Amino acid sequence: MNTRTKRWNGKIDTFTPDYLKNVVEKMTAYGDRVQFALTGTGTGPNYQTINASEKRMTFDSNNHLVTPKEGEFGVGNVWRLFLK
Repeated sequence: MNTRTKRWNGKIDTFTPDYLKNVVEKMTAYGDRVQFALTGTGTGPNYQTINASEKRMTFDSNNHLVTPKEGEFGVGNVWRLFLK
């Protein structure tokens, strides 16, 4: 397994349908907003869901709950916010 971090190109159309389906499922369960990190491994970047109370839940490209790395969702390391 390749664990090197790659920079995501910021194009949603590069995501697989299964990856996007899983992101929407996590949004339904944990928050109505999602933000993608510009780095990640696997089928897509890590992402975080954000609810109305600003609680953030971070998931990896395999849709597993993870602890974000320092600065992973900082300015310059994230793509725009999406609303459900």
